[in-house]
Amino acid sequence: MIKKNFRYYIQIILRFILFNIYIYACAINLNILILSYEINSTQFYNDIINYFNTYSNNNKLNISLNFDLYTPNNNTINNNLYYQEVYSLLKQKSSKYDLFLYNSIYISLFGNYFEDLDRHIPNYLKKLYYNNPAINSCLYKKILIGMPLYYDYSILYYNDKYLKKYGKKVPQTWNDLKKIGSEILSKEEKLGNNLIGYIPDISNIETTINSILEFIYTHRRNENDPLPSFTSKNTITALKRLKLLKSISTGNTLFARTWQLDEYNNEIISSSYLPGEQEGISASSMRIFSISVPKFINNKKKDASYKVINYLSSLEVQKKIVTGNNKLSGISSIYDNEVCQKIDCSLIKNLQYIDLGISFLDYIKFSEKMKNIVYEYLNTDISIEETLSKLDDITNVHYIKSSSVLGIFIIVVTASTIFLMGIFYIFLFKKQCYVKLNALDKKNWLIFIIGLIIMLCYCFTLIEELKDFTCFIRPILVFFGFSLSIIPIFVQLIINFPQNNKYSNYINKHKFVFILLFIDIEIIIFLLYLISPLSKEYYITNYTDELIFRQCELNTLFSIIINIINLFYIELLIICSIFLIFIEWNLENNNFNSKKLLFTLCFDLVFINVFIVIHLINIHNIYIYIISRFVTIYILILIHYLILYGNNIIIGIFTFQNENKLTTTYIKSEDEKKSVNSISTFRSSYMNNALSSKSNQEGEESMIINTIHYKSNIFGRIMGYHFSKKKNSSRNTQEIVTGASSINTEFSVFPKKIWFLMIHLLD
Repeated sequence: MIKKNFRYYIQIILRFILFNIYIYACAINLNILILSYEINSTQFYNDIINYFNTYSNNNKLNISLNFDLYTPNNNTINNNLYYQEVYSLLKQKSSKYDLFLYNSIYISLFGNYFEDLDRHIPNYLKKLYYNNPAINSCLYKKILIGMPLYYDYSILYYNDKYLKKYGKKVPQTWNDLKKIGSEILSKEEKLGNNLIGYIPDISNIETTINSILEFIYTHRRNENDPLPSFTSKNTITALKRLKLLKSISTGNTLFARTWQLDEYNNEIISSSYLPGEQEGISASSMRIFSISVPKFINNKKKDASYKVINYLSSLEVQKKIVTGNNKLSGISSIYDNEVCQKIDCSLIKNLQYIDLGISFLDYIKFSEKMKNIVYEYLNTDISIEETLSKLDDITNVHYIKSSSVLGIFIIVVTASTIFLMGIFYIFLFKKQCYVKLNALDKKNWLIFIIGLIIMLCYCFTLIEELKDFTCFIRPILVFFGFSLSIIPIFVQLIINFPQNNKYSNYINKHKFVFILLFIDIEIIIFLLYLISPLSKEYYITNYTDELIFRQCELNTLFSIIINIINLFYIELLIICSIFLIFIEWNLENNNFNSKKLLFTLCFDLVFINVFIVIHLINIHNIYIYIISRFVTIYILILIHYLILYGNNIIIGIFTFQNENKLTTTYIKSEDEKKSVNSISTFRSSYMNNALSSKSNQEGEESMIINTIHYKSNIFGRIMGYHFSKKKNSSRNTQEIVTGASSINTEFSVFPKKIWFLMIHLLD
């Protein structure tokens, strides 16, 4: 009996041990790296971690969350060190951490390395965060890569003891603050007390941009007005006032702008809105802490991390964070009666937040640059105008204005070229001009010119502010315009094929329908752009001497594929046209100037690729960025137009003065042709007689034809077409033999083939 009980207990113990081993083996341990600016924040984050771990245990999620904390108190961090270490971990695709809690100012640095959370956050949860600026800070290139766990806010703290002592109210304007501060400081100085009138909080690099922009934002005229530009009178007034307020900073603090404090002496320190240029105007910044999941951890940990984010973003946890820790939530509806019993909801609801636009900024470099500029103004004799110009350069998104020298140049050159193209088309109706351009009919030349004009319109999109529509239309103008200019030529080359065939004949009868078919292909391709068009993005410099400007970018794989397909389609048209030119090189009834057309298409092929390469290069200077694109596309259009059309019009205008000269030229031309034909006939007759004198002629011809048929049938046919001088429905044996003999003789050795082709093309 004892043995049975002993075995029973042993089995229970073993099962328990095995069960725990299984649980431990299946448990998912997640690590989160947290950034905090508060010295005593360990307990706050420990509570948050415990919230989730308790939730996980109660719901048997088998997920355990641990954290590493970066704070100013643990001597392992300054702000720069934190973002450098995190950036290094992300760049190396380290799996050390499964979650990151960070200040959203770093989103432009980290965004590429974080998962898109849109599919993993329930819709009911996302709706809670709608219409709150905190959620916008978690968007990177319009992709939700994080969720706001909480955010801090900036506010004015004041020493209530001194205000009550001198019977002063909380200042509502900066003039009131200056007046009250100066009066209290003067009286306290007589009593031997040194006070600081106002601390603007611009000593720390990360808070510099917040403090300065807040101060400028408080100088707008109306509450709903945007941030004043750096060249406005509002900004001049703001910076001059900031310099005056700095001059009353000489001791302990009377007023201070800072982030909300978790703990302070309510009997001495009180809080209020920042003052404004006038009453009712204020400003406040949001320091948002987002939680994100890196792309390179395994799927099992990703799924577990999504559960962590969903729970910490829930209404239940957000209420705990707000009520117990003086933090704000991205859920606007959270400030109900229950929460407002513990915090000042009236103050929070009426804060006038400023949108810093940090999603496109390299915040650290930008803030450091701004701090240096403002410090230079506050501490030296540099003029306010020079300061504002420097601030404008590093903050505003610049573009080429139509009223600028470069803008006027682009408009005048482009518009003049379009006008001249239209005028030159009218000359096509003059007989002496059309005789030079009878390779295409007038309708096809009109399509050709319209295509080039559409391409020229691309130049207009390089000036003025970049819009989403501009990015959508740019590739259409270039690719669609170029295809229009080459499709009539390509179609005519098909019609001119040396051997009559049903396809060329059909296309000749339905030429315009066939052109429309190619145009429809382009339209279908560009309708796909509506699904995923190019979007405008900010290009950020290193904040040296360059300007911030926008450029169009391919943000999705689909848009990249569409552009590659479009490029392939255009280059295929060019290559096929070059091939047809080679085949039709010797045709007597070919109205195209083969050499000019070949040169133009080869030039087009090279320059289109140059144009694409320029778009792939990151150009830092806005002027080089605009000029390189304008010059490349303009040269491409100009060469394409002048060689194929424009020079023939000019020659037609200045060469033939009247119909008599034209007639004389025609007569001479016909006589020359007859003379040339007579010589050719004589030579052909002589060669045929010489060949007929050989007894083994038929055997050699048969051997050559068989050799071509079995060894290089396709090449032989191509070269046969190439040497054909007339378009025939069935080519006679003598022509094939003559062409084949020349191929066999001249191309028997590979180097000779190359030399012969080069000499022939240059002839």
